[in-house]
Amino acid sequence: MMFESAPKQALSPNVSLQWLNESAVLLEVGEISSDMSLLDKNKQVQAWMTAIEQNRPVWLIDCVAAYTGLLLEFDPLLIDHYGLSHFLRDVKVSSQNTNTQTTYRIPVCYEPLGPSLPNDMLSIKSHSGLNEETIIELHSKHAYRVYAVGFMPNFAYLGELNKSLQTPRLEEPRIKVPAGAVAIADNQTAIYPGQSPGGWHIIGYTPLVLLNNTEFTFAVGDEIVFEPISVDVFLQQAEENS
Repeated sequence: MMFESAPKQALSPNVSLQWLNESAVLLEVGEISSDMSLLDKNKQVQAWMTAIEQNRPVWLIDCVAAYTGLLLEFDPLLIDHYGLSHFLRDVKVSSQNTNTQTTYRIPVCYEPLGPSLPNDMLSIKSHSGLNEETIIELHSKHAYRVYAVGFMPNFAYLGELNKSLQTPRLEEPRIKVPAGAVAIADNQTAIYPGQSPGGWHIIGYTPLVLLNNTEFTFAVGDEIVFEPISVDVFLQQAEENS
């Protein structure tokens, strides 16, 4: 069987299953029902992931959620695609599994912090036509949902960004984005837990250490609220967290 060319299988009116290879399948939400919002699709992904993880089978190697899909990696020596398909059809998915899990409050300094911590506020102002105060207010006035976690450990893709702030990625990505950078791109915002390359516009920095920090372990369905802080508070908290 050529898994690359295998047709998608419908699990429900809104959920389909695509075989990727001999040990991975992709559960996709909302392709059939185009009127579903991104939030509704992601809540269904969260519900499926929670239902599967609550009774995690021994053959499941990994379960990775994205905006509208759930990747399941499994041990082909313990179960085949037919067995997996039957298992998924028997999974009891509950809307109760879409509730917010944890709300995190993340302090952010939107002011310039020196050349070692670059900031793209001028570019964001130019693209949006908004002043700095309005940009900060729009970015920090509501809670963001964690739609997916990936790219690097604890990197949470947050949405959805206010339309007035939606900004394309940098034409030339940075080779090194400092840890703690809070950035925006398109309709998303995120925090870089560690130093890495990146092409998002940096809007500020958090003094928190988010890499390998058990107090801040983001998961799909969590919410993040950004709280503006001054340079002095940033420096004080950064020293306390170092």
